[in-house]
Amino acid sequence: MLELHSLSRRFGSGDTRAGLGTVSLRIDEGEIVALIGPSGCGKSTLLRLLAGLEEPSTGRALWRGHEITRTRPRHGEIGVVFQEPRLLPWFTVRQNVRFGLGPKPQPGEEPLVDEVLERVGLTRFAAAMPKELSGGMAQRVGIARALVSRPSLVLLDEPFSALDALNRLRLQNHFLTLWEGTGRTLLLVTHDIDEALLFASRILVLSGSPGEIVADYRIALPRPRVRTDASFQHWKERLLADLGLAEVHPFADHVPLI
Repeated sequence: MLELHSLSRRFGSGDTRAGLGTVSLRIDEGEIVALIGPSGCGKSTLLRLLAGLEEPSTGRALWRGHEITRTRPRHGEIGVVFQEPRLLPWFTVRQNVRFGLGPKPQPGEEPLVDEVLERVGLTRFAAAMPKELSGGMAQRVGIARALVSRPSLVLLDEPFSALDALNRLRLQNHFLTLWEGTGRTLLLVTHDIDEALLFASRILVLSGSPGEIVADYRIALPRPRVRTDASFQHWKERLLADLGLAEVHPFADHVPLI
């Protein structure tokens, strides 16, 4: 279980990053939770706090009873997929994926790397360098690096937003297939309402900066989810209204929050 107790992050007046208001919530294991809200409301800041990349101003977060905010999470317990894959350009695909297990290779790691490369469809590109990869392939390497340690909690910070529409759809479907075989807990930050509805069993709506949770919805739609279904469109209209975007046509294929 992931527990957030009065977690917040405030920045100084000279800092241009968004602040996060006071957030308290509980996420059960196996849930896919999406965070949506206007730009600058602190969604990515929240993930950075949970990943141990920043310290909160107040409060704390616990994963399976262990604090993960002021104490760095145990290595491999939490996986992070960023908007940009952030691959090490001097490493091969295999080496970048292995880096998710730690900076120093250890005996017995190769089968784990082989397994995750096969699952993301990159086995035959294991020796390739990052500069040889398409954007979609590079992001698959980033996903593989996050999953190779078999983390129980995966944080996704707009992982598909930099891709073109076709690669975004392919990678969304690919990641959902990977998740269905593991039951890991996922926390997804996205600007895309369609993406939130495709992934999430629960959607949290954040207010403008400093972001606080203003709505919490359980999404009881069957899988696989179809964008054109009436129930999918109903939820989409409801979320658009929550975000003050009701004037945007609710049947658009891709509605970003800008």
